[in-house]
Amino acid sequence: MRSGRKFAVGCLISVIAFAGLATVGGFWMYSEVKQAGIHQREFEAVTVGMSRDEVGKRVGAGAGGTVRKGLQSEEPPRKGSDCIYGVALLDKPPVGRSYAYRFCFTGNRLVEKMAFALRSH
Repeated sequence: MRSGRKFAVGCLISVIAFAGLATVGGFWMYSEVKQAGIHQREFEAVTVGMSRDEVGKRVGAGAGGTVRKGLQSEEPPRKGSDCIYGVALLDKPPVGRSYAYRFCFTGNRLVEKMAFALRSH
């Protein structure tokens, strides 16, 4: 009887630990995507020729870490040497399709802004 109880307690602890890790992982991913999100109206307000600071005030720092690497892996060829990426938060998102925004700079000036469809989501 004791070994059955120990087994049950072990299983319960494992389930609780797994649920806790899944919750923390989900929250982390949500916060990464939320930080990387750029609203459509902000994208539209940015114009080529703006300084990096002006763009940053509109769209923030853009995606970092895992989200940035994922967006870079799907991007089309770019003009600038240094880019800010963001997950597109569209007013009317198309069903089954995700988009990203990219702002590329040469020096301190924006030389390209574009929206591109992501292949995987």
